[in-house]
Order: sequence, then C-alpha cells, then structure tokens
Amino acid sequence: MRALLTRAAALAFLLFATPLAAQAAPALWEVSDTDSKVFLFGSVHVLPVATQWRTPAFDATLAGASKVYFEADIGLFSQIFLAFQMVTSAVNASGVHWSDQLTADEATAVDTALRQQGMTLESAQAYRPWFLTLLLQGRAITQSTANMGAGVEVTVQRDLDRNRMAFLETASQQIAIFSGMSDALQLRMLAGTAAQTNLAPDMLLDMVEVWNSGDEAKMLEAVSSDPDISEAEVMKALLIDRNASWISPIEAMLARNEQNLIIVGAAHLVGDTGVVELLRAKGYSVRRVQ
Repeated sequence: MRALLTRAAALAFLLFATPLAAQAAPALWEVSDTDSKVFLFGSVHVLPVATQWRTPAFDATLAGASKVYFEADIGLFSQIFLAFQMVTSAVNASGVHWSDQLTADEATAVDTALRQQGMTLESAQAYRPWFLTLLLQGRAITQSTANMGAGVEVTVQRDLDRNRMAFLETASQQIAIFSGMSDALQLRMLAGTAAQTNLAPDMLLDMVEVWNSGDEAKMLEAVSSDPDISEAEVMKALLIDRNASWISPIEAMLARNEQNLIIVGAAHLVGDTGVVELLRAKGYSVRRVQ
C-alpha cells in the first residue's frame, strides 16, 4: 500500500492559489489562530538513502513540537497487522474472472508485469486488482534506489519517543481506501500500472528530485500528465476525502493550544482541496515558512 501512496504523494502536488518563488527545500507550513500554531510538512514516504532533505527549519520545528502526527503508524507491529489485513482484504472472494474485462493489450501488459512477480494472469485471479496494483508499485520501488527505510516518516520516527507520536488514520482505514474503489477503477489502475512498470523507478526518482527542490510548477506539470493520479475517482479516494477528514483533528489541536508538527504526503497540502487551503478557508492564518 505504501508504494501507491508514495507515488500519489510524489506526483499529486498541485499549484498554490498564490504563486511563490521556488525554494530549494520541501514545503513546511505554519497554521495559526490568535494564540496557537501547528506546522504542516509535506513528505515523500520512500527516498533514496543519500537524499538530503532535512533543514535547520525542519529540525527546529520537530524539536519544538509537542507531538508529531503522521498519516498512520509504520512501526513493526503495525506493519505486521497491516500486511495481515491487506492480504485478507485482497482475496477475490467473489470468484469473478476479472481479467476477462481487460482488452487484449491490457491483459498482455498485466501478465508480463505479473510474471516478474512470479505470478501469471491466471493465478492472479485469486486476488483483487487493487492488491496486484500495489504489488507492482512495490516492485517499482525495489527497482529504484529508493526505499521506505530512508523515507521521511521512518527517518523521523526512528529517533522520536513513542509518546510524542500520534496518527491521523488507522491501517484499516488506509486499506479501505483501495479495497473500496470500484471494480472498474481497480482494473484501470492495474492496467495503467502494468503499462508503466518499466518507467516507474525513473519516474519516482524524478519526482523525489522535484519535491526536494520545492518547485511547484514542475509538480503541477507532473500531476497533470499522470493518468493514475489525475483521474477524478482516484484523486477523491487518495486525497480529497482524506484531506477533508483531517481538518477537524487539526482544528482541535489549535483549540487545545498544542504546537504540533503534522507530517503527511506532500500532495495533501496543496491545491484548492488540499489541507492548506481548507484551513485557510476556515479563517486560519497560513504561511509557508520553508
């Protein structure tokens, strides 16, 4: 699951309502009311080991935060629980032979990609298409120089006291994002991922570079050209609905005068339906500090 969320985070940057000069660092935002403030940092979940993204501004914000909120718990036990739930939800209990709904070219591409995973199109019928999409996305990560161990969340959590961590979602909620997608959308995502499987590692590394540069215009160009992310139903499931669900918890933090740092995929912070604009629309003062 992390693989697809990573790609969404890397590719789904949108343009800010007010243009800003490009800054050579990932975006960090300050959100405040009359007497308190929280910080929002846009992350990428997997990174090449040598990526230098931390800055004095980020480290100072991290050190001063009462709590650090993440999308979900990525600790060892949570990952084991997530894997169990994912496999359970991935079983094609209906027995429907979904590959019959693919075109001949799509079936060939999916079969070719799955064989690199030690599966065939026929054996893959035991699973739902969303799960296979994530397997292929995961393979793209392993083919690149990026890995989750070097990602923002793992890096930060590694040295963070457990009592300073909190989470916006559960593993079950994250799995439901994918398992709840329509069958037709699952098939389109699988076919699209299979068709791009050889390009995905380079695409990921290119997007990491753009993210780390803070270049918003290039990010907008990337998202507008990516069919997996720009499709309305995918955007709604991965970004829009989740962004809206996080506003109340953030407002509660401000009401309690908590100075927290919130680290979520960079895509969630930008655009008209992003967390930044949603909070601004609520009347909070929001400014980019990095």
